[in-house]
Amino acid sequence: MAEDEAGLQMIKAFSTGMGRGLLGWVCLFFSLNAPAYQQTDIELDSGSAISTAVYKGDGQHLLLWLPSERGMRGDYQPVAMDLAALGLDVWALDLHKSYMVPESRSSMDEFDREDLLLILEYAKAEGFAGLTFMADGRGAVLALEAARLWQQAHPDSPFLKGYVFVTPHLLVSSPEAGEAAQYKSIASETILPVYLIQPEYSTKYARSQEIAEVLGTGGSQVFTHLLKGVAGGFYMRPEADLNALDLQAKADLPETVLRAMSLMKTAKIPARKHDSTLVVESDTPEQPVFEGQTLKPFGGEPEPAPLQLQALSGQEKRLEDYRGKVVLLNFWASWCGPCAKEIPSLSRLVEKLKDRPFEVVTVNIGEDESHIKAFIKDLPVNFEILLDRDGQAVRDWNVYAYPSNFLIDKTG
Repeated sequence: MAEDEAGLQMIKAFSTGMGRGLLGWVCLFFSLNAPAYQQTDIELDSGSAISTAVYKGDGQHLLLWLPSERGMRGDYQPVAMDLAALGLDVWALDLHKSYMVPESRSSMDEFDREDLLLILEYAKAEGFAGLTFMADGRGAVLALEAARLWQQAHPDSPFLKGYVFVTPHLLVSSPEAGEAAQYKSIASETILPVYLIQPEYSTKYARSQEIAEVLGTGGSQVFTHLLKGVAGGFYMRPEADLNALDLQAKADLPETVLRAMSLMKTAKIPARKHDSTLVVESDTPEQPVFEGQTLKPFGGEPEPAPLQLQALSGQEKRLEDYRGKVVLLNFWASWCGPCAKEIPSLSRLVEKLKDRPFEVVTVNIGEDESHIKAFIKDLPVNFEILLDRDGQAVRDWNVYAYPSNFLIDKTG
């Protein structure tokens, strides 16, 4: 056939959704000499064409991989290929390319949730017995919203099986240092099981229990998998940037996903409680207003939380020890690029104010002493480093981003 010679296969898909009619023509363009995956444009009757990388498994279960605000970076592909080799079909949606939207924190606002519902309906029409979402960052919210639309359109369907989330970003906006976070309402309304993967070297790690509790509010059973010594984005970053533990976690991820899916099958899914219309909460950040001031007023509890930690020097230190001095309290980690860049400026500040009642005190988050000492060996560190080994100080001080700085007056 001419179509075979051209390597073009046309598949006409019909909606199984409630009165939605034709989904439209779905055009799959691929070489007859099939590569490890097929790049596909799914053309929906909404007028959208969704760029999708298709990794073929055994045709039984589909893993729908949604992008984060950073897009679908190419280094996820070995994981997807390994999943397909293990029998799991994977569709990776490049929504930024599909909607011609640049990668940014607010990019998720530009994606049509109704199109995601059409993708789910097309997957069901393709004959898959079930579908599991996979997402990281702000892509987790997309998955929750798509599932809500499916459940409203197909209230009795068992097609959706759950979510595999890696360091999900579920906040309405990034809170100021010291202020409590506000989570998107959709995060507390899901009933499908969640498998939560949290690498240690990421801002979400210290909030693992908090995130799990939010996701479990609506009745979802949440399974938490902590990856000690592993960097955030380990499966999306170039392998040249990964250490041995990162590489092992990436190599193990396909098996981890399959075990997660098996575990989620054991979860009891409660009846739905939320039938209200989906409201998409914007990720668009507020524009900063500059009024000439160099310090932001603190909007949290004015009385500082207790702080008592061992210092890198071996001494036990308390915030009260610095009473009578102005203290700049800095939360940081070596894997945080902006934190590392800030260290020389902190050292210069100490030197500049050395004759005044002023002290810089830093709190390292969760890293071992030998690693910290190796990291600062060639840096001009002239301030105290306290060790927040279990992340408790981060939680006590409502720190959600690194670096975070607090300026404390002489009275504490």
